[in-house]
Amino acid sequence: MGVRRLTALSAALSLTLAAALLGPLGASPAQAAALVPITGTGSTWAQNALDIWRKGVASSYGQTVNYTGSGSRNGLADFASGATDFAVSEQPFESPADGDGGIRAPDFSYGSLPIAAGATSLAYNLRATGTRVNDLQLSGDTVAKIFTGVITVWNDPAIQADNPQIALPAQTITPIVRADASGSTEVFTRWMATQHEGVWSDYCVRRGESASCGATSQYPVSGAMKAQSGSLGVAGYVSQSYGDGSITYVENSYAVKSGLATAKLLNAGGSFVAPSAAAVGIALQGAGAGDGGVFANQDPRAYPLSSYASMIVPNAVWASFTTEKGRSLGEFARYALCEGQALVESLGYAPLPANLVSAGLAKIRSIPGAESVDVTANCESPTPNSVGLSVTTIQAVDTPLSIEFPADDPAGFGQPGLVNGVSVVTGALPEITVHDGRVSSEQGWDVAANLTPFTSTTDASQTISTRHVGLRAFVVTTTAAGSAPATPQVAGTAVYPAQYASGSGAGETVLGGEVTLVSPANSPAGTYTAKLTLTITSR
Repeated sequence: MGVRRLTALSAALSLTLAAALLGPLGASPAQAAALVPITGTGSTWAQNALDIWRKGVASSYGQTVNYTGSGSRNGLADFASGATDFAVSEQPFESPADGDGGIRAPDFSYGSLPIAAGATSLAYNLRATGTRVNDLQLSGDTVAKIFTGVITVWNDPAIQADNPQIALPAQTITPIVRADASGSTEVFTRWMATQHEGVWSDYCVRRGESASCGATSQYPVSGAMKAQSGSLGVAGYVSQSYGDGSITYVENSYAVKSGLATAKLLNAGGSFVAPSAAAVGIALQGAGAGDGGVFANQDPRAYPLSSYASMIVPNAVWASFTTEKGRSLGEFARYALCEGQALVESLGYAPLPANLVSAGLAKIRSIPGAESVDVTANCESPTPNSVGLSVTTIQAVDTPLSIEFPADDPAGFGQPGLVNGVSVVTGALPEITVHDGRVSSEQGWDVAANLTPFTSTTDASQTISTRHVGLRAFVVTTTAAGSAPATPQVAGTAVYPAQYASGSGAGETVLGGEVTLVSPANSPAGTYTAKLTLTITSR
């Protein structure tokens, strides 16, 4: 098969050398001498991570850490009363709101530090045409409407628009929510209250509540919703045969553990993204800007419903909390933030990004008795055990921006099928490669798509408008920092010309694509052809 390569910008050949710095050599962890037992309660969202860390310090250092996942609200209450040495929670202390079960802050000084990051995934149990659905895509607005009773069936037009490739069943949706007050609910409702305020406030009004309702740890149940206790409870319901047609919000670790399918969620960058560790880490890099920096992160690789649980710790000796317990707590927190982060990805969590690890380590020294804890041991912070490197580089030079694609390679369409009574057929586009060697100027690029109407091969007067043609690009591989597909064109509302993909930063990007033709009901059956033109331009 031949290859075409079109140059969009001329420049000279480049030769660059890159040097990678080695990380510091790790210091030995603190030994277990005098590490007294400590006790905590709280988040079920973070419990799987806490459990593996507890096993780690027990086997490595002989340290005893007791933890019960009783829910964030209970954890805060236990800590505030002095019954425990620490709490883990996704929600802060607050003045009790009407019916919200908020917990007042304790009378003693306390602090909080990031401890476990992860995604609140939309786990579901759904079959279409007898086959389990594993590739569901949902916009945030659609999710909010499902969990407020506006969208009640799986083949609702809004869900179908997000999933033109799936023949969704006319089946009732059963939203599964938490029965107990929980941090998971607080995170989920905070996301709806800040990102989909109109939908969430309208739900409160319909329930006879305040029009300005915000986040809550106790989900207001109504309609077809079913409430279950704990993260295990909601995940367990969806995983059963009687959970067919159900969907829940739950920490991704429980979805992974239960083998549940999870939906890709549309982010602010216009991409449907799965709740992966990498996508959570990217989203949480915006944590310094508050909820908007995470939930509305513009990076097309970010998963919107990303968050982290915090460990609530005393900043003063109080009740039964002693400096000996403070040292033990500081060592456990250091382990969780350092060695412990490498253990959680396989459980469905995400390692905390460096900005949150640094913030957490800085808070450990405020725990009474933990002043001697070595917060640089086995972490990414520099230590005296470093290696000096000396390298020589040469000047970088730009090379042309170009696009490469197989010559005369048509799209491969499958067999048409009937979805909601009309013909739907999907085809795979041949892969194209964008070469951007402009390492100095880093101007960026855009690929636009234009399409001719589909024309019948037997009767040229019979055409199908481009508005009925969906187009979705995706990145196969890339070595560039900012390559991303554009928002997909949805059959029925498509507009051409349309943005196909874009990129910034030097590198090579391989793009794949998918075309979906949804024929109008009055279009005669037959074979139709069209031409898709992809054009690259430099910014």
